[in-house]
Amino acid sequence: MDLNPFDYSDPVEPKDLIDREPEVGALLRLATGAHNTRLSAPRRFGKTSVLRRVLQDARGMGRATVYVNFYGVTTLEEVAVRIERAYREQLQGPLRRAAVAAIDALRPTGRLSVAPGIGVEIHGQRDHDAAERLLGLLDLPIKVAQRSGGPVIVAFDEFQEVLSAGGEVDKLIRSRIEHHGQAAGYVFAGSHPGLMAELFGERQRALFEQARPVRLGPLPDAELAGHIGERFERTGRRVEGVLDALLALVRGHPQRAMLAAHHLWEATPADQTADEERWASAREGMFTELEEGFERTWSGLSRDQRRLMSGVAEGEGTLFAARTLQRHQLSKAGAQHARDTLVAQGVLEASGGSAQIVQATLDTNGLAPGLYGAAISVASNDPDEPLLGIPVELTVLSPIQIWRQANFGSHGDTGAGADAADPDFDGISNLREYAFTLDPQVNNAAGQPTITANPAG
Repeated sequence: MDLNPFDYSDPVEPKDLIDREPEVGALLRLATGAHNTRLSAPRRFGKTSVLRRVLQDARGMGRATVYVNFYGVTTLEEVAVRIERAYREQLQGPLRRAAVAAIDALRPTGRLSVAPGIGVEIHGQRDHDAAERLLGLLDLPIKVAQRSGGPVIVAFDEFQEVLSAGGEVDKLIRSRIEHHGQAAGYVFAGSHPGLMAELFGERQRALFEQARPVRLGPLPDAELAGHIGERFERTGRRVEGVLDALLALVRGHPQRAMLAAHHLWEATPADQTADEERWASAREGMFTELEEGFERTWSGLSRDQRRLMSGVAEGEGTLFAARTLQRHQLSKAGAQHARDTLVAQGVLEASGGSAQIVQATLDTNGLAPGLYGAAISVASNDPDEPLLGIPVELTVLSPIQIWRQANFGSHGDTGAGADAADPDFDGISNLREYAFTLDPQVNNAAGQPTITANPAG
């Protein structure tokens, strides 16, 4: 019996990572060079899988690695416990002994005699001074690097959670890591774009510009198609007929792609091909599974955020077009604030990249002169807005309007360009200058055309 090859609930194994070679390469190169980076991505976008691959490759290069997940921490003591546990559990041999010795040295130790020859060793927890203990734990890479002979690669996952620990923990971390030099390369990862931006992008924060950003975007359709198709074929099934529909639905989201493929595989018997009916069943199963999470997200949104999300879901092109704002009863400022908040929370994904000037050429053949409304559709790599509609107004000019525009900078029948005007004072109106293809800016009095009757009829 074949097992479903699409696991969507846990981080994927490093060998199953899809099309993240550029990001893995950049993170590995910088970390092994003792540089700090920050990996930002919405939740379920595969950042933990990327971290696991980076750490695996670093170990293959002979580097010591430590992975710390801060998800759910609320106190400085919890932050310290996560770090200590990672060093105790993940290092081996002399490196572990060096780390454990340094950890034990952070706790005051005493010996209590309970009987002749019998004593109990007591370790103080120093709960009253968690910050001091955390500072000592943050210096563990120095002790380990002295034994390993190279920088320790330290991955801090869900790093935005340290903000919940209070005590200005980012200042404590900065105060130590800035002195680690070649002893460590840090990778900070987080699934809350707004909080990660706050930690590393706001000038007043201690970690401002302390880590080079690396962003995980949606996966390319071609890579997803190859990954999904190969696993269907390996288990005696075919998916080509509905693969495009699956890709259009998930829009490059790694976890959602595996979830959709999982349900489609379940709906397709062995030696069969996934068809429209089976895809419809898979979609229903997928949305049923996601429904509770969607409802929780929706219930936590403000009124303007719900209205904005409705516009996104309906695919109405640009969110800030007048008719879109009117339809959803949003002001432009309200829509922008809702968008920025949802992007910061990771609910919406913003499109990155640099600005470019694009020249569009429109064919007006067959159009009568007048004012036309139109929309330019631009394909985007933003999974939440793959097709951006830009409203434009198009004015088709008559021949004389084109002539006015070329000679007076305006196509209107006003001012110096009016039909009856004579801006060159040659006694010839603009309308006559146009009719006889004269230059309206040059005095043509001497060569003024004349109209004569032909006696012959």
